Amino acid sequence: MASVIERTRTAHEDKERAEERIVEILNTNVRTHHERLNQQHELAALLERIDTAEESLRDLYGDKYGDRKQEISSLGGEGPVLFGNFYEQLREAKDYHRKFPDIPVQSGKLEKLEMDVTFSGEEAYGKYVDLHWFHEQFTNLPRVRSALPKEDSTLEYRRYLQIFHIFDDEWPSKNAQYRTYIDDLQSYLKDFMTRTQPLEDMDLLFTQTDNDLNAFLAKSANPTWAELRNQHEVEGESLVGSSKIKAEDGMEVDDPLFCNACKKKFAKTTVFEAHLKGKKHKRNVQRAGCTANSNQELLKTEYQIFRLALALRDVLDRTRRFVESKQAKNWTEIQADLEDESAEEDISDDDDDEEEIVQGIKDYPLDWDGKPIPYWLYKLHGLGVKFKCEICGNATYMGRRNFERHFQDWRHTHGLRQLGITNSKHFQEITKINDAIALDKKLDKDRKTSEWNVDEGMEYEDGEGNVVPKKTYEMMKRQGLIQE
Repeated sequence: MASVIERTRTAHEDKERAEERIVEILNTNVRTHHERLNQQHELAALLERIDTAEESLRDLYGDKYGDRKQEISSLGGEGPVLFGNFYEQLREAKDYHRKFPDIPVQSGKLEKLEMDVTFSGEEAYGKYVDLHWFHEQFTNLPRVRSALPKEDSTLEYRRYLQIFHIFDDEWPSKNAQYRTYIDDLQSYLKDFMTRTQPLEDMDLLFTQTDNDLNAFLAKSANPTWAELRNQHEVEGESLVGSSKIKAEDGMEVDDPLFCNACKKKFAKTTVFEAHLKGKKHKRNVQRAGCTANSNQELLKTEYQIFRLALALRDVLDRTRRFVESKQAKNWTEIQADLEDESAEEDISDDDDDEEEIVQGIKDYPLDWDGKPIPYWLYKLHGLGVKFKCEICGNATYMGRRNFERHFQDWRHTHGLRQLGITNSKHFQEITKINDAIALDKKLDKDRKTSEWNVDEGMEYEDGEGNVVPKKTYEMMKRQGLIQE
């Protein structure tokens, strides 16, 4: 086991190496969404490593069991005692490395961490949310379709993305199936936010959410979702309707003659007071008290979903726009848009960096007005990639497009003609002279092989009806084996 001082030194080293790697990452300019998300996950992993090292250092410097103090005191002494302690520790170090000779030596610089973040195809590496399964579960909840307005009776996925986080007190049935749906939805949103925003402190977000809800519950004995939404100034309505619970005959909760426990309205005060003393009312009150904690947990989960949706508002809006665009396009157009979006990410639009890059490129192509072409166009056509053609006299072509086009130009055709070769599609992508000559010989051989041979192709039939090639027939006829 390593000494306390050695473990302290190792913890300091791990912390410093992680800090140096963080500085290196922050000084790196990322251009795509994929690179940016991987960078954030690496930063989160490094910060967690620093926290672990600091926690270890606090324990070591705290010296709860006095090991640090004892080890430091053992390093002191005079004369034989001092050297005896030194050689004892030296012997232990040699024995340890003799026992484990293949221990790898860490370099001074921390290498890049490989982050493995998994997303579904619909999520597009964190650009969109994938709530299709929850949309299906929501529409299959009991009495949902009857509670929805006529315009939302089908409840398309696009509409669901707008209202899934807007809850209501009038929901027709908050049974076990509904609670399962709510718990799964909360787990997905939390996991999605952890994957897309790794630097966000989820524990702090949920602690703040719980504190806000508890403070609101302390102010209001009978809170409603309308009041919770107004607290955050969120526009929108639940699909069910208003946020006031109504009895079967239409009277509202705040009616003085309405019994919340029994969901019943009374016409007279005397009858209402007598009802409050009845056994049925007391049983309903007790039953309501037993479910109070369960309802509070459900409200807590719904409020967490509400707050997570607010934190993911930009992603939800982007997802809704993407779904709307998919409904107006076919599969080919959707794939083309995804490829264009990926290409736009790969091409930087940072003008300051472009000027420095353009100035550092030799023979940078110019536009028709004599000015350098945009750098994104330079990268799009791959003009920074050089292709040489030996057949054209070692000419150099900039960009894949120019390279493919030159195979039909006069220079390449003339070079092949000098080799005694006729230019054709078979010589596409052939730039070496030896390769062109070898291919021409192979094509000539295949051409001769495929030609029709009269001796082998023409067939004869003898008197007995046997069909043989012309060459065989003539040979057998000369030997007298066949009679006409």
